[in-house]
Amino acid sequence: GYGKGSLLIADGHLFIIGEEGQLGLVEATPETFREKRKSQIFNGRCWTVPLIADGRIYARDEKEIVCLNINQ
Repeated sequence: GYGKGSLLIADGHLFIIGEEGQLGLVEATPETFREKRKSQIFNGRCWTVPLIADGRIYARDEKEIVCLNINQ
């Protein structure tokens, strides 16, 4: 799971940042939780809400910030 993570919804998907630094892309439907992708993007704790702008997702933990292209 994602523990005490945070999420946002965009384009019919949930973007979840887990408290252990995982980024998950989940199909958002009332019927099911279908994880499409999951990546470890941080080594430290992360409780901040991600931000999406111009096809990129921005996230940070206690030490760094990342910008990832979500159109790939």
